[in-house]
Amino acid sequence: MQRHLARHLSKIRTFHHCVTGFVSGRSIRDNANTHVGQKTILNIDISDFFGSINFGRVYGMLSKKPFNLPRSIAAAIAKASTYQNKLPQGAPTSPILSNLICSKLDSQLRSLARKHNCSYSRYADDITFSTHRSRFSLAHTEIDEGGSTRVVINAELLHIIETNGFKLNAQKTRLFQKIHRQEVTGLIVNQHVNVKRRYIRNIRGALHAWRKYGFPDAQKTLNEKFGIKTSLDDFLLGQISFVGQIRGKSDQVFRKLVREFNELQPRAKIQIKLTPREIAEQATWVVEDFETDNQGTAFFVKDVGIATCAHCVNSKPFIYHRNWPEKKFPLVIRKRDSDRDLVIFNIPEALSGILPLDISVSTHAIETNSTLTLLGYPNHSKFMPIRIESGHEIRRFVRHSIGFLEISPRVREGNSGGPVVDSNFRVIAIASKGANHDTSEAVAEYIAINVNELLNMAN
Repeated sequence: MQRHLARHLSKIRTFHHCVTGFVSGRSIRDNANTHVGQKTILNIDISDFFGSINFGRVYGMLSKKPFNLPRSIAAAIAKASTYQNKLPQGAPTSPILSNLICSKLDSQLRSLARKHNCSYSRYADDITFSTHRSRFSLAHTEIDEGGSTRVVINAELLHIIETNGFKLNAQKTRLFQKIHRQEVTGLIVNQHVNVKRRYIRNIRGALHAWRKYGFPDAQKTLNEKFGIKTSLDDFLLGQISFVGQIRGKSDQVFRKLVREFNELQPRAKIQIKLTPREIAEQATWVVEDFETDNQGTAFFVKDVGIATCAHCVNSKPFIYHRNWPEKKFPLVIRKRDSDRDLVIFNIPEALSGILPLDISVSTHAIETNSTLTLLGYPNHSKFMPIRIESGHEIRRFVRHSIGFLEISPRVREGNSGGPVVDSNFRVIAIASKGANHDTSEAVAEYIAINVNELLNMAN
């Protein structure tokens, strides 16, 4: 019953990108990425998070706006979802209900973050604020009478949390400065999202022990030294897979760990081949220009180079990937065609290992019900993930001898230059025009340039 309820409750609403826990397609990596490269980071933990949400709170939420469920239905759902008058850990309904309960809290904390020039995110009971400014007004440290350092929370922040029915866990409240190692949900965020060095060392140590002393002795060490009862191969499988989730499957450290593990345990072999979607995500980058405030999307494309729209860049373009926003790579324009609104860049030597997207050169419209997908970074700031929206092709047309597609996925400012791909993630078009500050989504047509124009230009 709870699984059915969770599935239906998840369809009720979407959550702001600041909510990264218990939301499909979001992870602790997305949560940590919000706070990469900031000067100051504040981590707050909510005490007894699920236990703070009782029958009355669930019933009250469902019986009032915007849900307005009949009282008997709201009460039945609340009873089915609570045990001993609280949301139980591990129940399928607890994650979605906690996020729904926290909607008001998230809204108020986002507003507070804007007021104090901060970024905000929440992963379940972990609340994080950060800022790139020198002054941080939401918390400060002071020395108590015993000589210990404690974090003092801004009164307005504390009031918002407590009036929403939660309490802070003072023991887990942390304030990190740039000069120290900064952590968000257990990940390092000083320069880019990463696992701790000790995490990698422990994996290497376990692999070394397995190779040198054999599986039984390595298993015994895992049990006795670390108190872990899981089978060594299952333990390493999970640990190494997590490294790939955080650092990416194309990361060389991850791939080396995989090779060592696969040699020792072929039966539980970890796959390191990227899926077509993973290739598309690692091949799609943010493009900006040092001379302007323009921001768009660029992508690596096979046998062509790096492509984007001409209106996105001036004469000093650079790209970066949202996973490593601090690493900016200047680009050299190889070809520019203002009529086609396309630019092709040479691939910097440092990025020669990026897997490019293939091109679909079909000149015919794809089937009406076939899916196409737009990837890009609309109105991007470094804490925002790539936006992926699926839809369909509406029509193909020619204007001034140039081929275009009208598509249903919404092209917004910053999406321009992003790849439009078919169901196999092959490029069929380049996003060009849509909604902006002059054209609302209600009247906008979403236009993409046929990929054949890019091929004709490249040749």
